[in-house]
Amino acid sequence: MRRINGMSVFETPEEVLAPAHTALLVIDMQNDLLSDEGAYARRGEDARLVRAAIEPVARLVRAARDAGVLVVYTQNTTLPGGRSDSPAWTYFKHYSRPELAGQYTLDGTWGHEIVPELAPGDGDVVIRKHRSDGFVGTDLDLVLRSNGVRSVATAGIVTNGCVESTVRHAAFLDYYSVVVGDACASTSPRLHDAAIELLRGRHDILTVDTVTAIWGARP
Repeated sequence: MRRINGMSVFETPEEVLAPAHTALLVIDMQNDLLSDEGAYARRGEDARLVRAAIEPVARLVRAARDAGVLVVYTQNTTLPGGRSDSPAWTYFKHYSRPELAGQYTLDGTWGHEIVPELAPGDGDVVIRKHRSDGFVGTDLDLVLRSNGVRSVATAGIVTNGCVESTVRHAAFLDYYSVVVGDACASTSPRLHDAAIELLRGRHDILTVDTVTAIWGARP
């Protein structure tokens, strides 16, 4: 900790990620995005690339629970009939994924569910979101502040989409915003690497080993 302009500012990852004031954000680890039977795989994406995040995210979740760190899942959600999609958002979804016609992570379906390997526990929080950014139109900020959270460690998928959007917004809302780089993944390794490099300019990029060590977990 050091003093800058009369303020106490965290200086080390250990201070930033102290369990008492940290939450783990797990972004969009859902069947439609990770399973071989999910929407991403059906459109020809190699689901193995994003499934690689399951094991490191599971390690983080176990360590967080053991240390008393709040675990918050985001769950990408499309309402039936496109009720959550504006014309502009519909345009974006059809532009980026025309073959899915916006029909993925539909509320109430198997594809919307979080993968069983990462099933939320009794003390975890699930935030349903309708946009790439986990804070837009959700209770995420309210939940974090209500629980005394000052720092967030973010993991999940995809790095160059919902992860990056949420990480940046967290910082804009004055959270210490950390990326667990080897617990994030994308359907494009090139875009994953590019997103990590862009985020590195403003955020700590830490490894699962580093974060779990801070939280007192065994490797």
